[in-house]
Amino acid sequence: MSFLKEALIFELRDLAKVAIWYGLNRHRQGQKKNIWIFGSRRSGTTMIAQVFGANKGLKICDQPFALSTSTALQMRYLFKFNNGHAVDMTDEELSLCFEYVNLIRDGKLHIGEPWRLWASNFHFRSNRLVFKETNGACIAPTVYHHYGDDIIVLLRHPIPQSISCLRNGWELNYRPFLGSKWYVETYLGDGLESFCHDVIRADSRLDKFVLVWCLENRPLFANLSEYTNWGFVTYERFVQDASDIIRTWARVYDLPQLEAMLRAAKQPSVSTRKLSTSAAKAAIRQSNVEDVLFSWRTHIAAEDERRLMAIVERFQIDEYKAFDSMSRLGFRAPQAGVSRPSAAPEGLTTCGPAEISPSLLRPN
Repeated sequence: MSFLKEALIFELRDLAKVAIWYGLNRHRQGQKKNIWIFGSRRSGTTMIAQVFGANKGLKICDQPFALSTSTALQMRYLFKFNNGHAVDMTDEELSLCFEYVNLIRDGKLHIGEPWRLWASNFHFRSNRLVFKETNGACIAPTVYHHYGDDIIVLLRHPIPQSISCLRNGWELNYRPFLGSKWYVETYLGDGLESFCHDVIRADSRLDKFVLVWCLENRPLFANLSEYTNWGFVTYERFVQDASDIIRTWARVYDLPQLEAMLRAAKQPSVSTRKLSTSAAKAAIRQSNVEDVLFSWRTHIAAEDERRLMAIVERFQIDEYKAFDSMSRLGFRAPQAGVSRPSAAPEGLTTCGPAEISPSLLRPN
């Protein structure tokens, strides 16, 4: 296919999407809190958003901070985060960020919405949003304090997730984190900054992807202890206990279309259909849990798994251990009785734990 033909196809497809978003969807923010799903690339965020989006009137907003999938109109308002990652921001930059999100909430700006009219997650009228974001780990506390929205953190085992990113030829996103003085001071004490550079200088590309997994997920993992009414789920636990978890979410987040959510969980997500191997897609359709979760171990030697998980250990993210088949916590519903903020505190800046300690890095 010529570059001209390929360019025309992409332009026409994007034009069709924009026409459907602005011509056929009307969003009017209702009283229910919006939901933010925070994870990292290939962690299952698209699948979880698909489940929530099966509810009538709950519209998916996919990757609001991602530069690579932005429309021309979106780029007029989107604050240009370093390499597409929201790490630390000045007060002025935060103001621009909130103005951008407000346009989405007000129904004026349409970002990454479903466009297939026949799909169960397309809605002509919507009054609630589910933001799915893989570039915003550090901004999660900020949007929580400013809007009081519900937050769900998603983790997936670092090795299969890193293998998937490597196989798809994606970039190594370590520069936004290592280039941020705030991030380094907040999350990379006790020699971790030097350790990161040692891994980057080494030869193994898979080691570097696991390092990026740690950089992307450490803020989310750390904040789970501070924010006990944030939800948490691992990809592995969701695949194993989808029905029970979805029933819990339906109750705590006031989601009425339970059966539609259960059906959506059985379908491969858009990212799975585009980016996963044929064997992985077949395993999902056949509900072969063992193959879905652990087939990657047939491609990794024991010494490689031990070395890769030592990187994760160094970051004190203890949800996963070498050679374990189960994640440690797996799932946490929001803690009942914990009040939620309704507005941003005065002088708000990008939030993060003031001091990283072993106790803070472990969810309650």
